[in-house]
Amino acid sequence: MNGITFQRAQGGLKRQAEGQDHVSALLFYGPEATHLPDLLEVYSLEDAERNKVSAAKTPMVHYHIAEFFRVAPGSKLIVRAVSAESYDGNFTEIKQMQQQTAGAIRQIGVWLGHSNTAHEANLNKACQDLAAMNMPLSAVVAYRMTKEELDALPTLGANAYPRVSICIAQDGGGLGASLAKKGGADKPAVTAIGACMGAIARAKVHESIAWVEKQNMVSTSYVSKSENLAKELDVASLVDGTLINELTPEQQEVINTKRYLFLRKHVGQAGSYWNDSFTADKSESDYETIENNRTIDKATRGIYQRLLPHLSGPLRVDSKSGAISVGTTTYLETLAKECLIQMERAGELSGFEVIIDPNQSVLGSSKLNVAVKLVPMGVLRQINVNIGFTVKIEE
Repeated sequence: MNGITFQRAQGGLKRQAEGQDHVSALLFYGPEATHLPDLLEVYSLEDAERNKVSAAKTPMVHYHIAEFFRVAPGSKLIVRAVSAESYDGNFTEIKQMQQQTAGAIRQIGVWLGHSNTAHEANLNKACQDLAAMNMPLSAVVAYRMTKEELDALPTLGANAYPRVSICIAQDGGGLGASLAKKGGADKPAVTAIGACMGAIARAKVHESIAWVEKQNMVSTSYVSKSENLAKELDVASLVDGTLINELTPEQQEVINTKRYLFLRKHVGQAGSYWNDSFTADKSESDYETIENNRTIDKATRGIYQRLLPHLSGPLRVDSKSGAISVGTTTYLETLAKECLIQMERAGELSGFEVIIDPNQSVLGSSKLNVAVKLVPMGVLRQINVNIGFTVKIEE
């Protein structure tokens, strides 16, 4: 029928979620880089499409940006794509992105769909180097794996890469699965890095991305003229195309024990959920989860911002004892506590303590040591219920 139709565009006002914890980035190594500007700052898929991102010419970039904003609308996303040939395993591009954005990026997803290696040690070092420059961030990497490689996954808990997580999830029935079918034998892995980064951006810094009540990864399906697509990520799979429901609970537990991120199902609960929030670190480490890293990074950023103006400033000492004056230590402790008080009120910390020993030899060293102790929020990972019959209830 003849007529006039309207479609409402989204993202033009660039409205954002509160705070900066959601500021994320996606770095792609692949041929789509030739069609894109060097660095994009976007607030929606429509915003990205206005900057040359398209489903036709840049399908992988387009898909993962769409997935990021599907999961975390209102967030801020920094996007960069470089050629696959430029990948040398050193991740200098991450340092460049963080420096170009003045340290704004809190977490970054790295898509290596054309590579069967990820150089996790180098990725962790790149993140640590940035943290040493007071620009901390966490990284999640997703790359191509064969079924044989998935069957022989190394245990990430043998490493000490606290700033890196490895995502081996992929869609098995929606647009992601459709993209995975295209190409020859050397086709890239699609992965679910966009949705994974969306889950991190949507979570508060102390929250696990595996929180069932908040982090259902299934919401809608993408429109296709040629296919009937399932809701995205409702059919969960691994990066080689193996469907999660084809794996036994024991096989899933093996992968889980090795500390990889993948999507799973919960009996009696619709949707798909992350198995956990592991980093490639030892299970006994304080930084074995994404949320612990994000929490301490937020505290570090806040303390840094409040103490920085006093760097190279005068410091009064007591003329009789040589100790730092009580007023000075109290003032600096109060400054450091400001951001921690805000985090505690927001439910991101259970408690904290800031101590400055006044008996430090500042006159001799010009160095001040500040001790900060954080009590994090816990995560309810397992519930054990003892249930049985009884002849009566004891009073």
